[in-house]
Amino acid sequence: MNPATDLLATLSLTAPIFCLIAIGYLAVRFKYFPQTGITGISAFVARVAVPVLIFKALAERDLTDILNGPYLLAYSLGSLVAFFVVYFYARTLRNQDVSSAAFYGMGGSFSNSIMVGFPLSTALFGEIVLVPFALTLMVENLLMMPLALGLASSGSKQSSNFMGSLRHILPSIARTPIFVAIILGMAASLLNLPLPPVVDSVMTLLANTVTGAALFAIGGMLVGMRVGGLLPDLSAVAFGKLVLHPLAVFAIFSIVPGMDPLFAQVAVVFACAPMFGIYAVLGEQYGKGAFCAAAMLPTTVISFLTISVVVWLLQRAAA
Repeated sequence: MNPATDLLATLSLTAPIFCLIAIGYLAVRFKYFPQTGITGISAFVARVAVPVLIFKALAERDLTDILNGPYLLAYSLGSLVAFFVVYFYARTLRNQDVSSAAFYGMGGSFSNSIMVGFPLSTALFGEIVLVPFALTLMVENLLMMPLALGLASSGSKQSSNFMGSLRHILPSIARTPIFVAIILGMAASLLNLPLPPVVDSVMTLLANTVTGAALFAIGGMLVGMRVGGLLPDLSAVAFGKLVLHPLAVFAIFSIVPGMDPLFAQVAVVFACAPMFGIYAVLGEQYGKGAFCAAAMLPTTVISFLTISVVVWLLQRAAA
């Protein structure tokens, strides 16, 4: 098989994803769509469409398929490796405080699974990604988010220690729509509750809006972001997110027993996605908003190349 032909086929899969991001960027940049409207679209995706998608995906599957211990373990370890490598780089080589280093680590290990990872993996693998998608969100929301925000809070004036920070953060995470959707979806799966046809149709319509709306919103978010004079720091975060995180996930998925090879590929694709959309919003709460916003722009742009290369390599390995 011709490698050049394979690469063109890969670009035909990844290019539409980034074209939608570019459309969102251009629409906001040239004021065809108001930037204030991007907040509403993002909220709809994160608070309505994705929770419905997750609930439906979990409710329609057997609980034994959902509670995939090897996947949860492998994705958790891969994300933790990426987080702490970038975190300690920031602490030791860049002389950053604990709060700042936490956002370095978060940027290098927390993917935009909802707005980039899910559309991309769905285009590549189809509906099989729904279960690993839900599992990935469990790792990100139940492990990585508390870890990063706990460290950020303990390193600021908001809390005096890590455990004290967690006690404040965990209740708010437990109330998020994604967390609630995961719990309700698993309960529906356990009880084997069928969805009424009308409810199922409404949920399907909502779930189908995720891809286009999410990618358009990501493009709109990038308008106005500036890189500034932070190149060494931004390069470290981008390298952690686009290279280290996928490599760590790939390496650990390769050695964890009982792993579905297709799920392993899906996990690597999720790890390739740039940092999540509210990265800058969270950073703003700790005085790191400008840095986080600056990191998102080059990482998202460069991810078109890195994701395309990784997808090409995965397809070559599977051929």
